[in-house]
Amino acid sequence: MVGRFGGEEFCIIVHEVKQDGADVFAKRLLHEVAQNQFYGRKITLSGGVAVFPKDGKTLAELIKKADEFLYKAKKQGRNRICC
Repeated sequence: MVGRFGGEEFCIIVHEVKQDGADVFAKRLLHEVAQNQFYGRKITLSGGVAVFPKDGKTLAELIKKADEFLYKAKKQGRNRICC
């Protein structure tokens, strides 16, 4: 399930996927976006991956943790995924 979650932020919820699968999915998405141009422009992304129940047991906790990982990715130079 994909939804817009703010100005330039999106949230992707992948059901019944463990940490390794979530990491692979996010890094594949990063790679696929980097391989394409949109309207003649290269687009990059930064992302944070949070997994239930390791990173949080409620939706609010998971969103908070994913947001922390997102800002970590941005601080590390953008165009990356942090978990």
